[in-house]
Amino acid sequence: MLSYLEEQRAFFDRLTIRVREDITLPLNPPAGTHRQLPDEDEQTREMYGHFGAAVYFADTLASGFICVLAGAEVKRAKAGKYRIDDPWDRMYADKTLTMGALLNRVKEGGHLAAHPDLTGPLDAALTSRNELAHHFWVSRIEDSFSEAGRDRLIEDLERRRQAFEDVNNAVHERIAVPLMEALGVSRKQAEGIERGMRFREENKYGD
Repeated sequence: MLSYLEEQRAFFDRLTIRVREDITLPLNPPAGTHRQLPDEDEQTREMYGHFGAAVYFADTLASGFICVLAGAEVKRAKAGKYRIDDPWDRMYADKTLTMGALLNRVKEGGHLAAHPDLTGPLDAALTSRNELAHHFWVSRIEDSFSEAGRDRLIEDLERRRQAFEDVNNAVHERIAVPLMEALGVSRKQAEGIERGMRFREENKYGD
């Protein structure tokens, strides 16, 4: 198995060969312009859009883990009748809580005990997210040089995005919602809170 440094070196070797063959990259574009890749057409922009969507839905799943963990913490505090700070704010601010760390906490907290069928999809989602964040373009860059290759990338990225969305919906419906209802927060109330948060964020800076 190649180390990460070896993968990076191999990636740049392949890219260098492609540039020498038939691609010219504007490495020093005029000030104020973005650095375009070759053949940056509609399909290429769609490819990057799918990548962004996949990463976004992976982050949404991580946020779902925080909701489960924070809700469980509030439930314990309520049962023990002791005060705590806002666990949502604390966990969102803690940059050491990677998706992997959050998933481990969900497992250690016993939240998957009644849902063992979710363990496999969640582990797969974590692996997929880490591939996107660390190795995806290193291993797949050559696909981006052709129309057929970009089609493959788009299909792969959409499959990943859908997998993130599906497992996040399962966590929400089967774990988070029952937990919040146990705290006395109905689904309708939770949706109202979310709408309020969205409204505040959308109007934070005015027009």
